[in-house]
Amino acid sequence: MCDSQFRCFEKNMTYDALRAFYKRSGYWATEYLAQRNACVLSPCVYVVSSAQQVQLQELGKSVYANVQDIATRLATYAVHPPRSRDEQELLSIAHRNARQLVRPCDMRDASIPPVIKVDMVQDEGGNYFVAEADVYNPRGLGFNAFFEKQLMALLPDVSTHPFLEWMADQLHAFAPHGSMTMIVSDYERYYASSFMILADALAEKHFSLRVVYESHSIDLVAEISKTNGCAMILPESLSLPRVREALLRAHYAGDVQFFFPPKAFLGSKLLLPYMRNDFVPTTALVSKYHKSHNPDVTHGAWILKKGQSSGMKGVIFSDMDAGVFHREIAQQYLCKRPSWIVQKQVPQKPMRLRVYNVDGSLTEGNYYVRIIAQCCADGVIGLDITARTDRMVHGAPDCVMMPAILA
Repeated sequence: MCDSQFRCFEKNMTYDALRAFYKRSGYWATEYLAQRNACVLSPCVYVVSSAQQVQLQELGKSVYANVQDIATRLATYAVHPPRSRDEQELLSIAHRNARQLVRPCDMRDASIPPVIKVDMVQDEGGNYFVAEADVYNPRGLGFNAFFEKQLMALLPDVSTHPFLEWMADQLHAFAPHGSMTMIVSDYERYYASSFMILADALAEKHFSLRVVYESHSIDLVAEISKTNGCAMILPESLSLPRVREALLRAHYAGDVQFFFPPKAFLGSKLLLPYMRNDFVPTTALVSKYHKSHNPDVTHGAWILKKGQSSGMKGVIFSDMDAGVFHREIAQQYLCKRPSWIVQKQVPQKPMRLRVYNVDGSLTEGNYYVRIIAQCCADGVIGLDITARTDRMVHGAPDCVMMPAILA
């Protein structure tokens, strides 16, 4: 029996129907992609109750407002140098995590992306808490489009967040001519499938998203000019510095506009301690200066997180690997500048979930869940789920990915 947070649709989402959709969508279009994008299929969907929907909307608005406040503070520092130590440290963190894109001192406004990715966990009472705010990351947009299309194809009568409608409206407003370039860096080729899925979904909304690969183009500025100078994002992971510099020059000259303003520092986990709301667990910077101010991590369960990392790389749970956790945090407390954060662990319980075996038969297991939300100024506009049998929840061949519906 599945946990009450899930609803099983075995008749609609059969093993064969799911496989066919994954292939038809392009996510498993070839054997190579099916292996590269491997995951565990499930006939279940995540169900958001009315009360949870209210909490999610409040969380989404609060986190988005926090990010906007940080960007506003940093834009102010570009004109009026910070005075307090807290202000100076925030500015220093942003500078060190600019990833060779726009630095706070170069900011011309306080703009942030219209939509931001927020990873959440649930406590044992079903309440939501922020694990991280992955602000400079459009990759989740494709997955939201993928799951909305899955629901339209296999469960057309359910209610869900209107992600694609919202996204299409935003893009048409940003690029009234109806087209935009999506640059895929060589480093991010793994995510190309999700970008193509997003492009296909937006085409049905009469918006053209041209996916251009870094290694396939001689002049990316010229490529963007084909969509009237509009691009989704300037990837911080471009291989050649001269290409990145050319795109930045074009941006400063007004010839290229990015839907995601090229402020990669907004995606650093080191900004989490500056997001002060009830949905962010106790979170602190880790350095020599902060040691005397920080909570006592010898009591309770904590998570140590590297400021710049992806997936579960650079994430250490105190109650899963106590020796590594305490050695690493002791080492970081010797450092002058913080590059890690420590966060109070949200008590979780695994949820019972039905999944398909590779032969199409059904089985049940206990899974830890991570909720991925796309948030804007008005709240949550998209939601999907990743689950694994241990607390290190991330995209992996043994993970379950599924859509969310509204009760």
